Amino acid sequence: MSAYAGYCVRHGMALALDMRRLPYFAKDAQTGFFDTFALTAPGLRVIGDLDEIEALAARPECRNWHRYRPLAFEQTPPAPILEIDGVLNRRLAPWYAAKVPPGYRIELKGWLKSEVEARIGGRDWRDVVGVHHRHGNGEILESREDFTTAPDYAARAAAAGDALIADGAARAAGRPILVAGDTRDFVARALARLPGAFALPQHVPDVPIMEYLRAQPAQGLAEAAADMWALASCTEVVCVTSGFTEAATLINPRLKLHVHDGLRLGRGGNKTFLLHSARAHAFYRPDYPPVWRDLAEALRAMGDAEGAQASETTARDVASGGLSKPALERYVREIARIDLVVAQLKQSLRDGNAEAHAARQFAQRLLSSGYVDLAADLLEAMASTRAMDGPFWTLSALTYEKLGRLPQACDAARRAVAATPGVPDARLVLARVLKRMGDPRAEAELAAAAHALINQRRTKS
Repeated sequence: MSAYAGYCVRHGMALALDMRRLPYFAKDAQTGFFDTFALTAPGLRVIGDLDEIEALAARPECRNWHRYRPLAFEQTPPAPILEIDGVLNRRLAPWYAAKVPPGYRIELKGWLKSEVEARIGGRDWRDVVGVHHRHGNGEILESREDFTTAPDYAARAAAAGDALIADGAARAAGRPILVAGDTRDFVARALARLPGAFALPQHVPDVPIMEYLRAQPAQGLAEAAADMWALASCTEVVCVTSGFTEAATLINPRLKLHVHDGLRLGRGGNKTFLLHSARAHAFYRPDYPPVWRDLAEALRAMGDAEGAQASETTARDVASGGLSKPALERYVREIARIDLVVAQLKQSLRDGNAEAHAARQFAQRLLSSGYVDLAADLLEAMASTRAMDGPFWTLSALTYEKLGRLPQACDAARRAVAATPGVPDARLVLARVLKRMGDPRAEAELAAAAHALINQRRTKS
């Protein structure tokens, strides 16, 4: 967002922000965002009115610009109005190289400002060193490996965390250390090993952070914002590559970051690792030609000339545009061999190098992308270790239902309800499966789901 603001000031454009898909607000995300954040810079006009944004998008001179299509900072705008789905553009906004406008400021407003001030006030921040480890929240977005692109990721992430702790201790040299992160294990380990370390009082969830934010948007946002403004108040911060700490430097441009880059994409080193990573990326972004060229290079390095040629041809087909979803799925199955990625992840789970939450999220991505058989295959490999993981069993139920395996879907849905009885999604799936099976208990489960949904809405409001 900051890079787009810089681009707008550079080229005399306004920055229109449609924030309706943000998960951090329980109700109206557009209003919630502008009621709690203010982005300002000399010469920058920010548009937040949705009617005005819709009118701009409907004008004939508006051009949709794919977020993976390069847009360089000095490049003349390709159209008077550019519509970009998402904020990511690698040429315009690579992490740690965003060109923000002079005088750019991010400020808090309203309830969020009060919450953050209450959480971080009363402490002298002038000589505090921060240690921040963001893990389990969109590593690929941050240009880092994740469990799917690096099957040994759990061990690599633990080693990266240990390196952060050691570096933080060396740099602090007795000064106070703020520990921040989105995983409970890292925060606990750092607090135990770092003399004089402290963390802001908050609940670090033992679930993927985005699931926590969707379930507790206001609390999660307040905790994340408090961490970010606290990190911005430090003298220096030891961290992994992360847009989170990049944002802290936008709040405080004097903040010095010491970035540990060992988890960056493509740092695996050996040919097998790079081929696995390239296959996974072809699945994640099949409509992005560079992933197929990367796959061709990885296949060629392994001596598979035929596969490399097929991947090069796929890159040209994708670049030509207009490919249907079934065509892209066929390429991912037959050229990228996504089944081999799933097989390797299953082996990693058997070896105990488990990233269970990440594996579940990948299964969710497989299911939503149409690879239902592979989603079921991966979920079955995880089942023995997820007895009380309600979202896992809900996902399993949905997967079996799509495959027409209704008895298994019913069993998985019952496990989901047992693990999370107050979650309406689990009961809704169970009610639907029971109805498809002709079970008279479907109506009772549907009523229970409606009751849970009402309670959930009351809690969020």
